[in-house]
Parts: sequence; structure tokens; C-alpha cells
Amino acid sequence: MPPRKGIPKHDVLDPDEVFFSHLQGVDWERCWEWGGSRTAQGYGDFRGGGIHWLAHRYAYVRFVGPIPEGLVLDHVVCDNRGCCNPAHVLPSTHRENTGRANPILITYQHNLSLGKCLRGHDLTPENIYTRPNGQQRCRLCRREDKARFRERHRAG
Repeated sequence: MPPRKGIPKHDVLDPDEVFFSHLQGVDWERCWEWGGSRTAQGYGDFRGGGIHWLAHRYAYVRFVGPIPEGLVLDHVVCDNRGCCNPAHVLPSTHRENTGRANPILITYQHNLSLGKCLRGHDLTPENIYTRPNGQQRCRLCRREDKARFRERHRAG
């Protein structure tokens, strides 16, 4: 069968259809946990109507309105990057958003400045793995994570 020609499937799909198919519940009081793909930073993302969306931004635009120019959406209620509930985000400046940063991220950045990863391994040139997308990771942590993954999936 020859390859499909024409418009890619995700360019034809209605963004609402894609968005709601990946939500694991819609309750205005709780997080709307994203069940689809995520960015490396943990934000939900999808394509619909020919546009690449971050899920929390799509929800805000869909239910609240345009994001004010020069502002970003800050998860002030839940600090959960996988949450798409527009009631849990607030437009704020980048400085305000990073000022409310997650302590784990701050710890990570502090450890990097000390030459350590989050688990305390030394970050030497030999111990840094660079992913194809340019992100760097501790080789020992990567090895431990792979072993844990294999063990979990071996158990069935």
C-alpha cells in the first residue's frame, strides 16, 4: 500500500476532540490530569487543527480567553505540570513564575552548581549523558532508572 498522501491526520482533527480524549477527568475542583504525550518538562502536549498545543495553554484559551501578551501561565493552585485545569493557572510574568518555582527544581539547579545530580552522583564529563535533543543527564541515574524499569516489567 503506498504511503498516505495529503494532509497529516493531526492537522485535520478538531483540537477539542484531541484535548478531551486525553483528559482523565474534568472536575473544576481537582486537577485535570493529562493522559497524552508530554514534553520533557512534563507539560501535556498535542496537535490539533494543524497547531501544536501545550495542553494547559489550550485549556486556558478554550475556557478563559487569550493569554495576555508577555505573560506565561503559572500553576499556582497545584504546581502540577500535568494539570490542564484552567482554574489552576494564573497569567503571570516569567519572573513571578520562576519565583514560585518548585523546590525540587531549585535543589536540582543548586546541585548542578556543586557538580552533583539530584541523587548526589558526581557530574564529571565521563558521567554525563547527552540526549539527542541536547538535554544532559547523569549516566549513573540513567543506568539505575533503566534497571528499575526492566525489573518492573520483568515482574509482569
